[in-house]
Amino acid sequence: MIIRQAKVEDYSNLYHFLTKNYTCGSYLNWDVGRLTFCRYAVNNGITFPGEEDWFSHIKVWEQDGEIVAFWHNEEQDQYFMQVSKAYKYLETEILEDILADVKARFPEKEKIELTACAEDYERIQLLESYSAVKLDFEDERRRLALSEEKAEHIEKSYRVVRVDKEDTILCEKLAQTYQYVWPESSYVPNGKVVSNMLADESGDIMAWAVLNEEEKCVAYTMGFIDSVKEYAYLYPVAVRQEYLEEGALEILLDRVKNDLFHKKIQYVVINAWYKERENVIFAKKGAKEWKKEYIFQLQVKP
Repeated sequence: MIIRQAKVEDYSNLYHFLTKNYTCGSYLNWDVGRLTFCRYAVNNGITFPGEEDWFSHIKVWEQDGEIVAFWHNEEQDQYFMQVSKAYKYLETEILEDILADVKARFPEKEKIELTACAEDYERIQLLESYSAVKLDFEDERRRLALSEEKAEHIEKSYRVVRVDKEDTILCEKLAQTYQYVWPESSYVPNGKVVSNMLADESGDIMAWAVLNEEEKCVAYTMGFIDSVKEYAYLYPVAVRQEYLEEGALEILLDRVKNDLFHKKIQYVVINAWYKERENVIFAKKGAKEWKKEYIFQLQVKP
């Protein structure tokens, strides 16, 4: 077993690792979309000076040239363990490595956050054995099976367009929509972040924008497709609330479902938190609650 720091060149293999260990039914790992969003948005210079610095905060476990586990940051206090089912016994070792790394790099840090899916009883027991405390926050995942559907008739005049990474104006409009919907977040400060994600080398990444008659972007989403093209992770699903009641989210979801269905994608995952009216629309379109992710807080210093 080789244990080492990750390099930028490992990214495609990390992407494939998550594909392999997520679509097989494992509840142990992230989907590929969060990895990609973390690379380009969370770590676009805000959390770390650049994406290459983020890779130095990823530790890889490798067996016979194949990645079988790794840990990484999302934000500086948030750590994640990704493991192959066959190597789940490594989780105690991985957790100890995280704690050693935190104490070495950030000696003043007092606590960190780690996650576990609600069904992952072994990881929950492990974290609790280290006196980790479950926080009230829960991140919910929804699963939406795909089929070809006739788009709803929307009275308001909208059009849905696929976003090209070279369309700097439209990429900038997506960034502005993100900032408008989540003004407290600095993850997507400009169109360059959107363009970079769409240009990602490891997967088939798509984006759709809903434009009104004035060519204003009133809603958008990005679809991160796994490396064997079975599912897509939608994030974010950003809708300007003043357009929600006028059907912007419905027309966006109809187009996304049809486009991905024709690419032979079987289902999409929607997670993170949304407003109640948005959740009603997700459910109307067939999205069903799938998995919950818990956050635990662990004291680093005694």
